[in-house]
Amino acid sequence: MLQLFRDTPREWDAWDINKEDQRNGRDLLDAAQVDVDGSAVAIRHEIANTVIDVRLTLLEGRLHFHLEIDRQESQKLLKLAFPLDIRAERAASEIQFGHLNRPIQRNTSWDAARFETVAHRWIRVGEPSYGVVIANDVVYEHDVRSTQAPSGRTMTITRLSLLRAPRYPDPTADNGPHTFTVSLRPADIPQAVEDGYAQSLPIRMLTGSPLTPLVSVTHPGIVVESIKLAEDRSGALVVRLYEAHGNRARGSVENSFMWDTVDTTDLLERSTDSEVIHSQRGGSGRLSVPPPLRTRHPLLRESARRRGGTQPRGITMSTSGRTPRAEYPRPQFRRDRWINLNGTWSFEIDRSDSGRERGLVTKNLEGTITIPFAPEAELSGVGDLDFLYAVWYRTVLMVPADRAETECCCTSELSITRPPYGWTASRWDGTVAVSRASPWTSPTR
Repeated sequence: MLQLFRDTPREWDAWDINKEDQRNGRDLLDAAQVDVDGSAVAIRHEIANTVIDVRLTLLEGRLHFHLEIDRQESQKLLKLAFPLDIRAERAASEIQFGHLNRPIQRNTSWDAARFETVAHRWIRVGEPSYGVVIANDVVYEHDVRSTQAPSGRTMTITRLSLLRAPRYPDPTADNGPHTFTVSLRPADIPQAVEDGYAQSLPIRMLTGSPLTPLVSVTHPGIVVESIKLAEDRSGALVVRLYEAHGNRARGSVENSFMWDTVDTTDLLERSTDSEVIHSQRGGSGRLSVPPPLRTRHPLLRESARRRGGTQPRGITMSTSGRTPRAEYPRPQFRRDRWINLNGTWSFEIDRSDSGRERGLVTKNLEGTITIPFAPEAELSGVGDLDFLYAVWYRTVLMVPADRAETECCCTSELSITRPPYGWTASRWDGTVAVSRASPWTSPTR
């Protein structure tokens, strides 16, 4: 079912979606034309100057929706909704190298702020023994919520946000022709992974002789995401794999090329100590892959170094007594004169955004945090997963004496305010207070 909503954000027209706009929508139930074309059903909707053609086909147990839209609208949000006879408590959404589960109840302010969520290629809504998978080729915005059916039963409605039409910065944004492909079927996580890849990377028919794949795996839960040359230009071949089902997996990786040694590396292609590889022989290796932590993180890169290759350089990320993430953040734009501010800072959570009134600019902050990690991350030493409206940071920067003529020692406080209605990069508001002092003297205002 297609739905059309008002889309008038309070600010940041092309970025924000307001929750209250979802109360001003209508279902597009009156089709201008319905035809049966062989094994497909063709439906046409005409709304003002917009034409929407939907073609429904049933193929291999999947219900496919192929949408062709010629859009001529302004400040209208078009959604594709699936009312499901499912009593779900959470929805599984694909992210990079895995998936995560989000509750769909709106019991807290944090839950209420999650009225739009992101998923890469698929989303699954289900009960313990039954679920439905919705996969697509280009849509990332979703919303899932519980509601009541006309009969009074609890049901779940899942929607994909297809198109908007903001006026700023481009008044013609989202106008013109668009094509979407969406599939739906009862399935579990393994089938969801298959459907996601089938939608985003459809099989291409070519003429020629069959080719032997460079790499293949024997376990369906181990997915080869990409194969590339190492960034250090050593000639090593990097095979990026991950466990996609959220379970432990044991299998073999077989390849059609010769190699000398096999190492496991992290995402920066730094060698790591790992028990993932159990054995190596000829053109294959035995792997045992644990499920990702909270199904969020990539698990493995296998670096098969060719003859003459060099081992990628390793850097310890968070060792006691060392600066965390000491490497330069953007090597391609490296500056010679820079100071790494990562480490332990003073820190305080300001849940009511009253820090200025309480004098936190000059008072000691009550806690500490490890930078550059966010306060929600366990590596920061805080690990607070609640909604953080405002947070305060403070550090003392000691500038070397040979740079004192152009730079100074300073104490910096940073207040970052987060609006109560959502988190986006464009909405972060920061205030910086700096006190200057000559080297080896007390700071003065």
